[in-house]
Amino acid sequence: MRGLRMLDEDEERAQRYLRHACHRRMLGGRDRRSSGGGGPYNFAAYATPSLRLRGLASEVTVVGLGVDAWTDRAGNWTARQTTDADRPALLGGGGGVDFDVANTECIDLDGGTIGVPTMTLFLDINVKSTGALRFLLDLNGAGGRFIFALGGSSDLMGFFDGAHRAVAVATTGRQKLTFVYAGGAPGVGEIFRNGVSLGTVATGTITPGLCNGSRISEATTAATAYCDATIHHLVLYLTASLTAPQRADIEAHL
Repeated sequence: MRGLRMLDEDEERAQRYLRHACHRRMLGGRDRRSSGGGGPYNFAAYATPSLRLRGLASEVTVVGLGVDAWTDRAGNWTARQTTDADRPALLGGGGGVDFDVANTECIDLDGGTIGVPTMTLFLDINVKSTGALRFLLDLNGAGGRFIFALGGSSDLMGFFDGAHRAVAVATTGRQKLTFVYAGGAPGVGEIFRNGVSLGTVATGTITPGLCNGSRISEATTAATAYCDATIHHLVLYLTASLTAPQRADIEAHL
């Protein structure tokens, strides 16, 4: 019986290995965890993030009324707000970076320019209110402004290329949102909420890209379009080619 039990355990380990190998092939052939097969999740398993921000006390510098600096874990960008009255608050207990629409709260992104026509933005976010035009992330590109917009006329959520390109009705509460933009003539945007597609929309032909002057929670040319939400985790990839299983894997680890 002892020998039989050892055989059963060996078979179980073999089955676990085969399941993991099959899952890796489905997700693109790379280990979705750390390089050692354990530890923290590897957000670069499928593509290298351009920007990654987490709403944790260990990753922000609080000065005066709020967040002065926010560490980009991707190592590419400087995320700061040097004006005290415009700083978002850090909620206690790792509760996220909180942007209040009643104030002029936003974070500036600086560090260079990457002009690309494709992007995927992942968010673990608590939307406190919708309505009006509330910009979540303004990305200035060489070909013009490109904005992932949260809110809009009639509480619509979508993209903005000089006009609001609505995809779906924005809702309040904690949720995982994924914005996918595939460039082209015209471009195509798609939004997912908690893994479910809300639909697609055609946009103007533009070249988005992070560059100096990009901003979280406000459009750089619209002084009243502040977001009303708490960001727990934000990850931006400069690709729209992530597969559905890969997106689901990333969303599960936000």
